[in-house]
Amino acid sequence: MPTRLPFIFGLLVAGCYLTPLRLQGVDGQVKAALYSDTNAFEAAGPATWTFGVTMGARLMQQLVYKRMTSNVVLAGQAVWDPAYESESKYILNPSLRMSYLLAQDLSATADLVLFKKEYDKPIGAYLRTLVNLSVVYYPEDRFAIWLAHRRTEKVLRIESRFRYSVEYTGVRFRVRLTDRYITEAGFGQKSILHRDVLLPVDSSVLSGRQRSDNGFQYNLHIRYTSGIITGFKYGFESIRSNSLAGDYNLTTLNIYMSVTLWEKSFAHVSLRRIDKRYRYTQFDGVDYFLDPEEPLQNLADLRLERDIGNGIFHYFQVSLLENETTLNRVYYNKVLAEFGIKRYF
Repeated sequence: MPTRLPFIFGLLVAGCYLTPLRLQGVDGQVKAALYSDTNAFEAAGPATWTFGVTMGARLMQQLVYKRMTSNVVLAGQAVWDPAYESESKYILNPSLRMSYLLAQDLSATADLVLFKKEYDKPIGAYLRTLVNLSVVYYPEDRFAIWLAHRRTEKVLRIESRFRYSVEYTGVRFRVRLTDRYITEAGFGQKSILHRDVLLPVDSSVLSGRQRSDNGFQYNLHIRYTSGIITGFKYGFESIRSNSLAGDYNLTTLNIYMSVTLWEKSFAHVSLRRIDKRYRYTQFDGVDYFLDPEEPLQNLADLRLERDIGNGIFHYFQVSLLENETTLNRVYYNKVLAEFGIKRYF
């Protein structure tokens, strides 16, 4: 096993045995699974199959003091690939949310979310830091409106360092049409600054200007809750850039469903389609500054779970994925399968 992972695996294994102690006021889960990946290196050409072991843990603590509520989440995952050590990695994903009740029907919220992925061998790392500030007004149970500003800083290190700053300002509405139907809609402005990308004047001279993308996005979400949970999501994003290779329109469609199959057995299905169309197709495959961690994964997920008691579940999940590589309009495909056990406490 790679040198930097045994300690992380040890902590997660210890967590599996310590969870029956039920730490006071703490909720969470631990899991362990075997996985299969048909395209380990996310290549657009010939794919390489691999398999391995993954373990993860998630703890959540909520504290309430007068008008303030805070939620702290600590989450981590370790992945061991015995065939390709370069694919062994760990992921840390802590977050903090603090909400303050300004009035009976008005509250303010601040979020801080970190996501760090680092490989066991020094081939690269990724860090994402998100800060979100929002105000929500809910004059009645059936209606709420959010105003939000979100800033995300991303750092990707492979051979060189690439930094991205993403800002979003928008509004979101939620209307409970009936006890079973909920509708949400939102729209806002988005901007992306590529801090380490200088735009060329011609094939040999750099202008000194950083690449900057600006645009807007809107979305719609309809959810039905009864014996089953099902929903539909639609989103659209339009970006214009000072780099001709960066102009695109993005349309997303998502249908999902969670249903009880029989006693203590559940199924979760999600079907997605993402259509990303660039304005200038003559630049296909030449812009290598895309964020490889941007979660624009298509196609389908199927997850089966069975409750075996004491908060323990067996599960099997298979995902069909299609995602853009770091080259625009160059895609890779993969099938991920995972079989494991998890425990809630």
